[in-house]
Amino acid sequence: MILWDIQNRRGEGCYTTVGRFSGRNVLMLETNQWLLCLVFPTVIHELLHVAGLWHEQMRYDRDKYIKVHYENIVRGTASQFEKVPEYASSTYNVKYDYKSVMHYKKDAFSRAA
Repeated sequence: MILWDIQNRRGEGCYTTVGRFSGRNVLMLETNQWLLCLVFPTVIHELLHVAGLWHEQMRYDRDKYIKVHYENIVRGTASQFEKVPEYASSTYNVKYDYKSVMHYKKDAFSRAA
């Protein structure tokens, strides 16, 4: 049995696991004055993680399309840009989509200029 535990806990953010696992799976959708997880694009983004999709900028072939400037990334957030190996993911023969709901904005997790 697979259970989805949808939660809204202060300080937790918006996240879930990629794919489904037996037992309890958490879908965190925190909403506070600074963070709005309960908006359509964010909910769809998290549900696509549930369906097994990774972030677009984590594709194994992403270096053909974007350049990640690791020196400008906020400390502790580089994992958001690690490539998922080809053996552990699929592009589903879909072209790289810069406007995908699964693609972070170009300045996501960047240090202030």
